[in-house]
Amino acid sequence: MPVTFSFEIDAAPYVSNQIGSLIERLGWERLDAGTLRYPRMGERSGVELEDWFNHVVPALMLFRSYVLTKGLAVKSLTLDAQSSTGYRRESGIGSPPMQTEQVRLFEPSPARTEGGVAADEHSSEEWALLAEWLRGADFPPGL
Repeated sequence: MPVTFSFEIDAAPYVSNQIGSLIERLGWERLDAGTLRYPRMGERSGVELEDWFNHVVPALMLFRSYVLTKGLAVKSLTLDAQSSTGYRRESGIGSPPMQTEQVRLFEPSPARTEGGVAADEHSSEEWALLAEWLRGADFPPGL
């Protein structure tokens, strides 16, 4: 069953586009500037379960860390999920938490400007920054 995440922030429209593009790389489908769905409609990779550890949780962490780091005001957000996920190594069901290099990243849709015109393509720098962020999400030392 899909997970739908929607948000509205007090910021220029390109900020919502940037957040959406980053979340799309984690396998989400953008429905509009501030609404995303996981998994993408019609995409099944032979796995019957959503991959919460490697695609859903990182997307939510990314949103949280982005708005806190940039000091953005969140006007609203909604997370709707009717989902079941898990991992059973012996049965080969699901996916365990993976290292960044093993997490499948996806191509985001072209960013849109306010007038609905496609903006410039996404740079390879954005891919590297996302991978670096995923790699750097460590458990706090000393706990």
